[in-house]
Amino acid sequence: MKQIKQEECLDIFTSGIDYIAGIHEQKKVLCNYLKEWRQRDYGWSNPLFTPQYQRACLNGVEFVPDYSCDLYIFMIIFYEIITNRGVPVNFRRNGRWKFGFINNTPNFDTSIRNSIMILFEWCTKIRVDDRPYNAIELKQTEYYNILQNKLKEYKEYERKNTIEKRKANLFKECSWKDIFL
Repeated sequence: MKQIKQEECLDIFTSGIDYIAGIHEQKKVLCNYLKEWRQRDYGWSNPLFTPQYQRACLNGVEFVPDYSCDLYIFMIIFYEIITNRGVPVNFRRNGRWKFGFINNTPNFDTSIRNSIMILFEWCTKIRVDDRPYNAIELKQTEYYNILQNKLKEYKEYERKNTIEKRKANLFKECSWKDIFL
């Protein structure tokens, strides 16, 4: 089983939320652009879709997605990327998603793992009222800021490391002749 690196996980998570927030700032809902939403019977048993969509499919009524649907679907897709497997249909009821996430992130910093799990929990609640309204709100949480700051640390470290390597290689590869000619 291939495990994802902490930096890669943070990058996927924060860039996904940032992208969705950009769409929400334009007062648009990303789910409206998914072709699957237009197929009434597509999501009634698919864990990718929100419980409200599943109920609408079963009742044969139209479902109008809101901002919280974008966050729900993103978290499910994120989970599939991290665990490298599909989400079980009843993942909300049996809590297996927590076991899958922890199993695939054993070397993660505890604060990062807990922050991601809290945000995942918030965004996949069964009741819409209990979820964050949109990605803009989610970005203002303490947990999102923990992840964003850690990602900045990684990028800064990577940048410094790259500069040091370039300096070392510069002096290894050139001769005195190259410098003065």
